[in-house]
Amino acid sequence: MQLDNEDAIKKHLGLSSLDGLSGEQKLELLANFPSIPEAVQLRLLEQIPGLKDVAIRSVDATETVFDRTMESNSSSQQGLHEALADVRRILAGRLDKGAISEANERHLIDAIIDTTRIEDAKDSENKEFIAEQANSTRWAQVIQASLPVVGMVVATGARLLISRGGIRFN
Repeated sequence: MQLDNEDAIKKHLGLSSLDGLSGEQKLELLANFPSIPEAVQLRLLEQIPGLKDVAIRSVDATETVFDRTMESNSSSQQGLHEALADVRRILAGRLDKGAISEANERHLIDAIIDTTRIEDAKDSENKEFIAEQANSTRWAQVIQASLPVVGMVVATGARLLISRGGIRFN
């Protein structure tokens, strides 16, 4: 839906006026910026007190969430690598004991190989995840520098904040 004027925006948001918007309503408006022409975005940012500040805070919050996500992801990945390394050490220890059948030896070797495949698959999945997160945050930094030209980034931050319970306004 193209939100090309204030009346269409008010109707879409279920508002009678764009004056005195709450913080949640400002976030909802920002989340719809991709559907709003740039000229209208500029007018809204100029006319609605505090909208630009909410946009900047949503970008900052997006960056904070990204940093925390990366920290958590790193810790999780490290735990996975350590756990799989432990499994390989245990399996290798059984192999080193000797006196096992050829079938058991083959089974242990296959299990070691499987842990390597699991680790490789998780590593590839993790690299994709990091690339997606980095791309999202890179756009957030662009919007902060060029607000309001790139409204989609603000929308991404606003959607993220809405899904996480919003921003606290004092």
